[in-house]
Amino acid sequence: MYRILFATALLAGCTAPNNSAPDDSLATSVKVTALGVRAPSDIMVHQQGTLDPAGHDLRVSVVDVQGTIRTPSKDGGPLVIDSLTITLDDVDFPPSPQMPDGLKLREQHLVAAQPIDAEVYSRGPNGVGATTMGALEYHTVMLMPDGTRWPLGKTQMSSDQTKVQIAKTEGGVQVTFDSSAGGQCGALGDLLTLSNCSLFVEADGVVTPLAN
Repeated sequence: MYRILFATALLAGCTAPNNSAPDDSLATSVKVTALGVRAPSDIMVHQQGTLDPAGHDLRVSVVDVQGTIRTPSKDGGPLVIDSLTITLDDVDFPPSPQMPDGLKLREQHLVAAQPIDAEVYSRGPNGVGATTMGALEYHTVMLMPDGTRWPLGKTQMSSDQTKVQIAKTEGGVQVTFDSSAGGQCGALGDLLTLSNCSLFVEADGVVTPLAN
């Protein structure tokens, strides 16, 4: 789904083994918990279908991130996204001939339905970079005029490559998910098809050492 601006200096030149690495070194096996979101974080999609025959690009802000990631205990092992929920802002579509009351989307979120493996390409005490082709599930509900909420069902959103980066910074730990645009990435029932999706998310992280 997305794009990337990252402190590559944190990853470069720091891949040599460090036998005296601290417990929170990213060169060891740790759990990183993503808590909250940093701005700017968003998802970009191209929508087209019954509600929008001409098609338009849509930007939706990310309002929260919750998840856990494990770094590998051995060189060559995968980084594992054990859980991930990316919460999106509400979206309101104006009234149209197809939807006289408009369309109000609520409870939008992207979820890792199962653990996702990512291949590590760079690693050191202060940073880890990995890539994955794992898909996320998109969930949302439609807010009806009477206040009831109608689930639109889940759909798969995937990317040719999503970069996952974890870095120590002066302000703590930063977790970044970045996927470039491309491909079909879901639908809202038979109302809209979503394509050319991209995602850029930055979140605060907390490191917890794991037993090797």
